Amino acid sequence: TSAGTNLCGTAIGSGAPNTTGASLDFGSLNLAAFNNLAQFIQCTTNATNGYTIQTFESGQLTMLGASTTIPDTKCDGSCSATTATAWTTNNTSGFGYSLQIGTTSTGAVLGITTSGQYKSFGVGYANAQTILSRPNVPTGTDSAYICYRITVANNQPAGTYQNEVNFIATATF
Repeated sequence: TSAGTNLCGTAIGSGAPNTTGASLDFGSLNLAAFNNLAQFIQCTTNATNGYTIQTFESGQLTMLGASTTIPDTKCDGSCSATTATAWTTNNTSGFGYSLQIGTTSTGAVLGITTSGQYKSFGVGYANAQTILSRPNVPTGTDSAYICYRITVANNQPAGTYQNEVNFIATATF
């Protein structure tokens, strides 16, 4: 996606040209502001009962060489890995995601169904959450955008933070 493109109800940030299928580089973050990037995902299968795409993170964003973290978002107080809510307050550090449908045939289901709502990532495979699925054979390629959001408070220590976000695509025969 290009910087300024509106996805998941917000403009994508200046790091968009550095986003690939294998990595996101937010670059320098704006303090007490939303920093947004997105990746495009696609799935097609001939499986009789469709597919499920799930995601999870390896852990909180952690500063290289230190134990300082950017915590998973709580949105405006009540989102979690399993519950999406609005996230409009940007004065507390946090990392999470939202979803937007791309091109799909009838029957594809997003893991977040309300625009502008966010979740935190589940930590580890056991806490993987469904982001896109369907219960039948697609008639074409289904696609969606996963929109990542970070906000850091003014007192967040400067440094390079990283983690891994993993995706699991499972065909259901």
